[in-house]
Amino acid sequence: MLSRWLSSVLQGSIATVCGFAVVAVAWTSVASSSSQWESQVERGSNVFVVTSGRADVMTGARCDQLLGVSGVRSAGAVMTETVSAFASAPTDSVTVRIVSPGYVRVAFPDAIPGVAAVGANAAKIIGAGSGRYIAQIGSSSAELVGYVGGTGAQPRFSGLSDVVLVPAPPTGSVNECYVEAEPQTRAAVERLLLSWFDPAQDWTVVPVLPADQYELDPLDPSTQTLTLIVGIAGALVVMLVAGTIQWARRQEFALYRILGYTRGQILALITAEWLALAAAPAAAGVTIGLGVYGALHISGVFLPFGIASLGFFAAGVAVTPPVVTLIVLSTKPTDALKGA
Repeated sequence: MLSRWLSSVLQGSIATVCGFAVVAVAWTSVASSSSQWESQVERGSNVFVVTSGRADVMTGARCDQLLGVSGVRSAGAVMTETVSAFASAPTDSVTVRIVSPGYVRVAFPDAIPGVAAVGANAAKIIGAGSGRYIAQIGSSSAELVGYVGGTGAQPRFSGLSDVVLVPAPPTGSVNECYVEAEPQTRAAVERLLLSWFDPAQDWTVVPVLPADQYELDPLDPSTQTLTLIVGIAGALVVMLVAGTIQWARRQEFALYRILGYTRGQILALITAEWLALAAAPAAAGVTIGLGVYGALHISGVFLPFGIASLGFFAAGVAVTPPVVTLIVLSTKPTDALKGA
């Protein structure tokens, strides 16, 4: 009786630990991947630059029309660039770029749509703080150019820390069109850009962040191998412990069979014990794990991998009763009673 009690506690404890460990490893793994992925998205992993070998063949208006395409997060271009002074710092000069509204969000991911964005160094020079209007000195008086958004933010492109971006309706020809795609539509948007402008021209579509600078590809399942394996491993441990414990009782089950118990009845006995001693503790471990690690920030791109890991664990634990039943019934009752 003591050995049965100890084996029951052991089985329940291991199931609880496995359930908790599956959540702990899976959730920390996908949370880490989420952090890396969001970092590379911030650096421009989904941003393309479209250029042509000829001048005056790309218009700012056509670039701006990409904003209406499904799968495009933002798109825009630089129309003009000047060196100007501001009312708050009339003795200093700052580079001012007039850009289409979508360009601001491509360059500064956290910028407020439709308002001026000021690089960190430029903000220091003109004394611009977030939430303030900035006035550019014109030929005769100060000209109000916009409400400051994204002041001090980290830009995606080099040199923007010293620049003020002022959004305006797109006009005229532009040299480049910057386009940011949604992660799931990145490949489709890249193909579209090759034919978006004049098909008679040769267009070059270049990613801002080359593939060799990616930390991971969220759409590649191999990046989450550990997350998926841990669920399978946890289920195998539960199955192994349950199988070992029930195998040690094979003489008891052999006696049941001699007394007339059917395979179905033995399966019912094993299942009932499994529900109390393995399934319930495993569910408790998963619940505890979610309570501890569920608050971790996980991007929606990676959440399916964590759920899949739990699914593998649950599926493995669920098939334990029939698998264990096949194991304990693999020998003849007479052989089992003899200790075979």
